Amino acid sequence: MESKLYTNVGGRTQGRKGDEVRIMASTCAGWTDRGAEHHECQFEEEAPEYVFGGTNYCRFHLPMGDPGEGGKADWNADQKAAISESIVHKLVSPGMDLASPGMAEILITNLSGVVVPVELTMSPNRVNGPASFNGAQFHGAVDSVYADFSDFMWFDEAEFHRNARFDSAAFQGEASFSGAQFHAEAEFPGADNPNLDERRKVNAASFSGTRFGGSANFSNREFLSRTDFTGAIFEFAPNFHGSTLHQDTAFGDIDCFRDVTSDRAADAYRTLRLAMEEHRARLQEGMFFALEQKARRRKMKRFNPAHWLSFGYELGSNYGLSILRPLLWFAGGIIISTFLLFTVGFYDGSDLAPAGACPYPVPIATDALLFSVRQTFLPFDALRTTDKILTDYAFNLGGTDWLRAWGVVLSLFEALAALLLILAVRWRYRR
Repeated sequence: MESKLYTNVGGRTQGRKGDEVRIMASTCAGWTDRGAEHHECQFEEEAPEYVFGGTNYCRFHLPMGDPGEGGKADWNADQKAAISESIVHKLVSPGMDLASPGMAEILITNLSGVVVPVELTMSPNRVNGPASFNGAQFHGAVDSVYADFSDFMWFDEAEFHRNARFDSAAFQGEASFSGAQFHAEAEFPGADNPNLDERRKVNAASFSGTRFGGSANFSNREFLSRTDFTGAIFEFAPNFHGSTLHQDTAFGDIDCFRDVTSDRAADAYRTLRLAMEEHRARLQEGMFFALEQKARRRKMKRFNPAHWLSFGYELGSNYGLSILRPLLWFAGGIIISTFLLFTVGFYDGSDLAPAGACPYPVPIATDALLFSVRQTFLPFDALRTTDKILTDYAFNLGGTDWLRAWGVVLSLFEALAALLLILAVRWRYRR
């Protein structure tokens, strides 16, 4: 979701869609995003009366710093509270300006890069018009419970150091939290009361590249349009209980979900698995199935056979997510068997020197490969083969019982790898 800001008007940004950015600079140093790109200060009316690290800043962009460094950490409670009040005042101001007959100009409340030292309370206010908090630093909690966001809201690369609450907030426009970082709880649940329909709905939303360091709650929400969680990192299993996901919902890969140990992880992934199953999104359904099974296995006792069956399924094909893994097990069985049988035949067992039973390695390697392939593609062939044929293998130093036993083991192993491969292919391409 691309952020588009326009001409600055005292902390607001004004213009028509399609205009280029034209922000008037002040002598405030402005702010720098995580990509090291510098942005000029947009608050023309603010005097750069604060010095931090030898650089002038306005009150909105002054960094937090540590006590004694001259940043907002040294401010008193009234100074910190005044920043939050000023931000809320800008947000609730009228959002449209009729500049000329028949021409409505868009006013965007441009609060990009602001540093908020204490709690910011936006509830239950109505935010008129689009607003940008791109790159903002929220060092206190953010309370937007029952807030009304009437238009676009940008929080790209914003950083929330404390709990961020958007419970029952009404998102009437698109919302973007791309690249944001939530160090504590991120609460976006909809209203429990189904009659409060508008407080359950979310239009297009982007959380691509977002990191949720604490719990992430998106329960009881109805996502009406594209919802992008690609690349989003969840340190704890996200809660989507009671929510309706749009068909155009995308998540990152399995490594983006770090939690398989918490008490609610299995149920959280089950909810997402069922949602993806409803949309026939097979790859993501399979991913959440794998996460669910991993979480359930963590709760099992080690002596429970189901624990080891689950572990074997993960080891064999990552719960059906991997087609390559069972293929490697399948080919590896033949290779390992060939190597072991070649080793048995190539060394006579007395001095581990290349000599002994047969001085020529090629017939040994050929017969070892032939035997291994037969047990793979003709399961349990060793049980049907005569003693004479088994004895004539170049690697066989004597006896047939051990070779039959090895053939049975290899056939079972290869049959299991083939089964895992079939299940993985079926899981991925089923309708």
